Order: sequence, then C-alpha cells, then structure tokens
Amino acid sequence: MSEPHGRADAGEKTGASRRRGPLLVALALLLAVAVPAVFYNLSGGALEIYDEGLYGHKAQHMLTYKQYLYAVNEKGAFGGLPKFSKPPLSLWAVAGSHTLFGASMWSLRFPFALSTFLLVLACFAWGCRIGGEKLGPWLGLAWGISFSVCGATMIWGRRATIDAMLGAFVIAALLLHAMAIESRSRWTYAWTVGSGVCLAFGFMTKQLAVAYAAIPIVVFELVRIYYDGLLRVFLRLSIASLIPIGVGGAWFYLAYKELGQKLLDVMFDHSIATRISGFDGILHYRHLNRVADSVTEICAPFRWELGAIGLVLLVARVSRRSREARETPSGVWLLPGALLTLTLVLENVSSTTIAWYHFTFAPIFMAGIGWLVSSAFRYVWVWVKAEKAEPTLWEVVHVGLGTAVLLSAAVDACHESLSQVNLVVVAVVVPLIGLVVARGKPFVESKSLRYSLLSTLVFVSGALALGVARHREFREGPTRMSLMMGVVGQSGATRVSVDRSWHPKHYERTTYFGTHAKMSGQPWDPKTQDRKQYDARVELISIPNELRPVPGISATRGPGVAVFVGDILHPPFASNAIADILERGPVTFEAEFMGTSISGSLANDSAASGGRIRAVEPWLNELVPKKRLTVGPGPVFPKGEYVAVFFIDWGCDVAQNIRIGTVRAGASNAKERAIRCQNEKHEPDAPYQRVALPIELTRDGEIDIFVGYERGDLRHDKTEIWRRDKYREQK
Repeated sequence: MSEPHGRADAGEKTGASRRRGPLLVALALLLAVAVPAVFYNLSGGALEIYDEGLYGHKAQHMLTYKQYLYAVNEKGAFGGLPKFSKPPLSLWAVAGSHTLFGASMWSLRFPFALSTFLLVLACFAWGCRIGGEKLGPWLGLAWGISFSVCGATMIWGRRATIDAMLGAFVIAALLLHAMAIESRSRWTYAWTVGSGVCLAFGFMTKQLAVAYAAIPIVVFELVRIYYDGLLRVFLRLSIASLIPIGVGGAWFYLAYKELGQKLLDVMFDHSIATRISGFDGILHYRHLNRVADSVTEICAPFRWELGAIGLVLLVARVSRRSREARETPSGVWLLPGALLTLTLVLENVSSTTIAWYHFTFAPIFMAGIGWLVSSAFRYVWVWVKAEKAEPTLWEVVHVGLGTAVLLSAAVDACHESLSQVNLVVVAVVVPLIGLVVARGKPFVESKSLRYSLLSTLVFVSGALALGVARHREFREGPTRMSLMMGVVGQSGATRVSVDRSWHPKHYERTTYFGTHAKMSGQPWDPKTQDRKQYDARVELISIPNELRPVPGISATRGPGVAVFVGDILHPPFASNAIADILERGPVTFEAEFMGTSISGSLANDSAASGGRIRAVEPWLNELVPKKRLTVGPGPVFPKGEYVAVFFIDWGCDVAQNIRIGTVRAGASNAKERAIRCQNEKHEPDAPYQRVALPIELTRDGEIDIFVGYERGDLRHDKTEIWRRDKYREQK
C-alpha cells in the first residue's frame, strides 16, 4: 500500500530538518568564532606601510581627483613612486569604504577584512560539500575555524593586504568551478558563470596572479574531457575564461587608450619582470626556505606540514568515495592543483617573497587541518557512543593526527598565555589516567579511556581558544594618528597642517589626512608659510582638562595629540590661559590623553578621574618590555616654581625594593623618582596614591611628564601641575 501524500511530505520535511539542524549549528558556531576573529578591534595596531599605507595613499588620491580608471599620484597624474602595477579594484574598495563610512583605519581595512570573512564562509561551504551529509557540517566548521584563527587571518587578513582579497576570489572561483564540475543539473553553467566572475574580480585585484585559480581549473578541465566529453568541457572553459578576459580586456583597453606605453611599462615591465627578478633590497630576494618560513607564519599556530598530510588524506577519502559511488573525479582535486600552482610560481619562478604573497597557501592547508580535526572528533564521539567495536587502524591514525594538530597549535598559541609544559603534560596524562582506570579492558568496553580521549580533545581545543583570544591583534589599541584620522575625516577638512615634530613614514601622511595634508609649522605662527591654505591642524600636544580653545576653534584630544579645526590662523588658546588656570588651582593632564609607547595600555576604571587610566597589568607571567606608560609635553607654562602630583597605583608580587617604574616631570632640569615595592603604603580610601615632584622653570616652556614602566603592575590616572605656593596652601 502506498503511503498517504501528507505523511510522506511530513517525513520529507522532518528529514530535511534533521539534515539542516547540524548545518545550522555548525554555521552558528563558526560565526561565533569568525566574526570577532576577523572584525574585533579592526582599527587597532599601527598602520603597516606596505600594503596598508600604499592602498590608503592611492585611494586618497583617487577620491581627490576622481580618477577611478587607474591609480594616480599626488598631482593627479599616472605614474610616480611607488608605481602601482595592479588594476584598481582594491583602490575602488578602499575609496568606496571611505565614502560610505568616512576616512578611518576601520574603513581602510574593512574591505579586506570582509574579503577574509567571505573566504572563511567559502571554506565552510566547501567543507560541507566535500564531507557529505554526516561529516560535512563539522568538516566545514573545522576548516572555517582553523582558517579564522591562523596567521593568515590574524596577521594579514585583518589588514589592508591585497592578497586577502585575491585569496577570497581564488578560493571562491575554485569552489564554484568544483560545483559546476560535480553538478548534473541546470545549475552547472550558473556555477561556471560564478567562477568566471570570481576570476574576473581576481584579475582586477592583482592581474595575472589570478593564475593561482585559472591554471588548476584549466588542467583539471582537460582531464575531465575523458569523463564529460569535449563539448561540456569546452562550454565550461569558454564561460569561465571569457568573463575575466572580457572584463579585464575592457579595463585594459580603456586604460591603454589614455596612457599608452606608460601602462605597459608599469603593468608588465615593472610588475612581472621585477617580481620574477626580485624587488630591490635583500628582504625581497628569494633564498632557500624563504617560502617555507612565510608559510609557517601564515599557518601558525597550525603546522602546515600536518595540513599537507591532512590534504592528502582528504583527497584520498573523497576519491575513494567517488569510486565506490561510481562517480567521476571530484572537484576537490582543484585544491592540490592550486597548491602545486602556488608552489611552482612562488618557490620556483618569482624571486619576490613578501610574507603576505603566500596568503592563499593558508586556506588550502587549513582544508587538511580541518579534515584531521573533524575526523578526530568524529571517531572519538563514535567511540564514546560505543556504536562500534575496536577502532580500526584508519580511525586511530586520524585521531592521533587530529590530536597532534590541536596540541601543537595550542602549544604555539599559548606561548604567552599558559605554561606550554603544563599544557602538554596534562594533555598526555589525561588519556594515561583513562588507561589506568580501564585496567586492561577492551577498548570498546572502557568508558574511562573513551571519555579521557574526548576530554583531551576538548581541553586542548580550549587551550587553543585561550591562546588565540590573547593574540596581540586583539590587545593593541589604535595609534594616536589612527584616532585623529577619523576626527579629521568627520570634520570635512581637506587641507590639513601636520606637526613637523611627527616623522611619518612613506604614505602615512596621505593615508591618514588626505592628499593635501602637509607638514608645516603652526598656522597661527606668522613665520609659517601658506598659512591660509589650511583648515585643520594636527598638533602633538597633551591638552589639560581645564584648557579650552578660543571661540571659532574646536579641539579634539587624543593620546598625546590634538586636532584643531576652524579659524586656525589664530592661536587656539588665549596667551594667558595657563596662568589664569594656575591662579585658581592645578592644571590636570589625564593619562589617557597623553602619549604612550605601550600598546593596549588604555583601561577603564570607575574610580579614576574621567573613568579611564593607562595601565600595565601583566597576565600570568606575561613579559612586558620596559617602556613609557605615559609621556608628553603640554602647553607652555610661565617660568616659576611648580609641583607635579602623579596619581598612580602599583602592585608587586616580587621581592621588596624592586623598582616598578619611574616618574619624572620638568624641563632640562627634570626631577625623577623611582617607584619601588616598599614605597608609601596604600591609603584604604585612596585608589590612587599621590607622588609629588618639585619643578623649576627658569624660563617659559613646556613641562614634560613621564611615567615609565619596568615590571609588576603600574597604573596612572592623572597628573596635576600646581603652582608651588598654591600647592602649599591646599595642603
């Protein structure tokens, strides 16, 4: 008897729901890891001159001169240094991000971080497809997470690095072409169109580097003639190649029509020939194992060698499954094909081996890592459920390799977070305890051993997660110029005067403050030339709380820097402003608005003045270098006698009389005082202790304030500068 349609439909829906359940859970877990890994603290850290400064520099020129066909220099003309030898897609992305969100470090990096995030999703989608209904979601999860937390993402994928964008298009093109090859439905040529579009975007990102995807696609399609026939292969290759040829050719024609031989000189002679021979400078020449060193860096904390082993096992498993199902070779072969292409080009053809050039190695090796990790969890979980008898050699090998992958990655990631020796010992002892408790029972009967293996995998995964969470990318705060970049962008100022005492590297000034930013003296100084051309001023100065700008000028404070916008032909502060404040009380410098050389030292504290402090509180036994916790000159003080009062707090878990830090204030005759463990006892109702230093100014001048960190815990809330007579009165 046939089953009623309603019951059959309900059964199909239930089956579909069951299939979607693990997929949705895996996707949710991936997003919980990948979103913060890629986007959290995206504006933190210093600007990388190459390539961030380069793309910011060129994008600012593109917006200024509205020339979107090719990169231009500061005068709006093609050429100049550096020579930009790529099509303009990366510059379009930065210019569009700046237009939508305003100029900032976040908007500079966002298009590239978004590319990295989409690459994570591509890894997940391919893993789900390769692994099948049961293992697919967990292979996709392991592949996506491993790529989310490896060096390629954590170091380069969160920065404005063109190879992150190229890598996204390369992997997407390979995935979509694999889907086209494997599909037997009307979607075949739709996936092929998608592959062609990604190849076109890849060319428009980094021109001929799109060969990382194109070569393996062409080679694999030639092999597929045996299975699919010449016509199907010809159609797929025609569609996938005509789209990038059409898009790239149209752009090249339009650019060549305007530039002629200049375009050829830059696009081919400078770009290809120079990269094959190696850029000038020893850092850009290939030497033995230079590529291996870079691949180690981009795959860390995972071992790329284990990823290569896992990739072989993955391809072998999928190929075996295809043979058993009497299917044609799977598109998974495109992964080793791309790996071979990358190796041949970067190891044996190009002599230029900048670290981020090897970005695309990472998602391929992470496919192998994901296979080993997901297989290890899968088999151990099967053993825990006791669905099988004694484990097979194949299962034992996968569990051993998967555990080795996680343990080695956790050890590498936790070098600043946990004791590596403790971590390894615990990971080894847990299964040994399971063996002891098992007392010689067969494996399938020993719950203690099976659960100890599962506990080891969970423990090592947790240690890896902790190590990644402590990555420096998440702890470095934005630099002072990064903060001011957003302020200038929001103000609408286009001609910015920048303090000459700042010494920017190549492209920094333009990237931060636009094409017309210039290093100059103070615009309100009559000796400064071109005074009327500026509508904003970036000044390296610490502004005290009590100091207010004159009407017509707005001031925004940052850490040791300020931006003045408005009528900056006049001084931003009244000449007697500091003297008037000192007549009433202290001049107060908040630590958060002073310069620092310790990244990530800004902390919140409700008990502090203004709610924020500069602090160094090492985590566990973390080593923090001796650096300046707070530093910076303020405005000019009239000559006289003063007292600097530092509001600081410190803690020691070391021997007595150990020097924790140093405070210093003054001019050429600055007084200094060491902070030691046995110094003044903390008052119970005073969260920050007062350390006073006398100051004598023999002439009008700035007062340098300095708090140096050496070891232990050190926190700085604020510093008050009193006129000495007023200080004695208030005491």
